[in-house]
Amino acid sequence: MTPTLVIGGASDSLLPGNLMDYQLLGNATLHVFSRVGHGVPREVPAAFSRVLADFMEHGVVNAATIQARLAEAKATAAG
Repeated sequence: MTPTLVIGGASDSLLPGNLMDYQLLGNATLHVFSRVGHGVPREVPAAFSRVLADFMEHGVVNAATIQARLAEAKATAAG
């Protein structure tokens, strides 16, 4: 249940394995870079840095965490 960021490149031959690993994780965010191979940090360093910084600031973002944040916001607004 450790918060995990899974990053892949759409042109990486290892992407299918990355996707299978992601599905096994209970608390993860997945980001796949379009038109990028295996060397994500080298191929798109600025975009990689933005994704990493966003994860460090906001943590896991998936359907469950978004629903929890919406419920929390509604409860706060209600009083």
